[in-house]
Amino acid sequence: MNKIAVIGAGSVYTPELVTEFFKDGGKLVPFDEMALMDIDRGRLAAVGGLTQRMARRQGVRGEISLTTSLTEAIRGAKFVIVQIRVGGNRARALDETIPYRYGVIGQETTGPGGMFKALRTIPAVVEIAKTVKRVAPRAWILNFTNPSGLVTEAVLKAVPGVKMLGICSAQLGREWWVARALGVKRERIKVRSAGLNHLAWVYRVSVDGRDVTDRLFNLPDRRLKHLGWPVDLMRSIRMVPIGYLWYYYYSDKMLPHSRPGHNRAKRVMEIERILMKRYADPALDEPPKELSLRGGSGYSLAMSTVMNALTGRKPCTIPMNVQNRGAVEGFARDQVLEIDSTLRPAGVTPVAIPLRDLPPHLLGLTHQVKAYETLTAEAAMTGCYHTALEAMITHPLVPNATVGQRILDEMLKAHRKYLPKFR
Repeated sequence: MNKIAVIGAGSVYTPELVTEFFKDGGKLVPFDEMALMDIDRGRLAAVGGLTQRMARRQGVRGEISLTTSLTEAIRGAKFVIVQIRVGGNRARALDETIPYRYGVIGQETTGPGGMFKALRTIPAVVEIAKTVKRVAPRAWILNFTNPSGLVTEAVLKAVPGVKMLGICSAQLGREWWVARALGVKRERIKVRSAGLNHLAWVYRVSVDGRDVTDRLFNLPDRRLKHLGWPVDLMRSIRMVPIGYLWYYYYSDKMLPHSRPGHNRAKRVMEIERILMKRYADPALDEPPKELSLRGGSGYSLAMSTVMNALTGRKPCTIPMNVQNRGAVEGFARDQVLEIDSTLRPAGVTPVAIPLRDLPPHLLGLTHQVKAYETLTAEAAMTGCYHTALEAMITHPLVPNATVGQRILDEMLKAHRKYLPKFR
């Protein structure tokens, strides 16, 4: 039996997540049962109901079941998809606004906000992983819960033997960006990237197997701008940053987005109120157009790609959050990096990267943020205040220990309901 369990299925993302699964009547990602699990009965009923109607509309034969039981959802599953948000968007709002009071960016996966999302999330995902190991020991845990790489590292250390991948859609389309700038077909492009989740760079580009990295950065400004970054920055570092590095390179410009009343959490809560009302409409049987306002596009494609590779339908090599296992010199074997990895039924193998291929700029920032992540993972499992403070002041967006400790103390107090280990 091919069973898929979705933990945190009350998320408004679920209709996006299952889109690829339901294509061709469920033939793209075959399953007999999809168990949707959430602790919030109301959200589960609304989102799960829409999901069931979507499946019927597209002629999917597999059963879509709803449950509030973690064990029931996981038992017999081959894949366990995790997409939870401990504390909901109210906790996210605190993550975004408290650091701002101290002149520091508040963001849900980066800096102090990302740290506290991880502190709340890791113990919960560890419990999910323990349940998987007990009732479905051969299942793959596919983690979408952010900060994906940090959470994945913590769980793999805390629950030895469990099979888990950290997945992020942020790198989807990286070849398309480069192909557009170079003016060649996407199929001819191969790129290599390295770093961490939400801290990665494309460092090499080839066309038809020939290295064209220098050619890329020598393009005229008007074409290099297709990559979405200031051309002087790209030419200086000789890499293409991916997504969230805006918070590091241009923190002064990103800081105003955290101000109260203007932060993303407030907008997200407004969007989700609209979406939940739409989802509850019994006549709706497809994702509403308002879902595009929530962001997160590409989740379904990323997940279906991973699942089809791990079942042998279409093996591939794509960026994944995996344990290093010697792939990149200088990082511990059990530290999780976001690097190209080959996915097959036999398992996942990170592609080795010679140290000489990685620019010092990439290595410097990656080592610092990886140190912060490893400390945060330890703090989440131990509840040690001093380890948490060390993690906070290690992050490059925190200017000094004085500010770091003030942010830590206020956020520990604000989130104490979800941080019992710190009492």
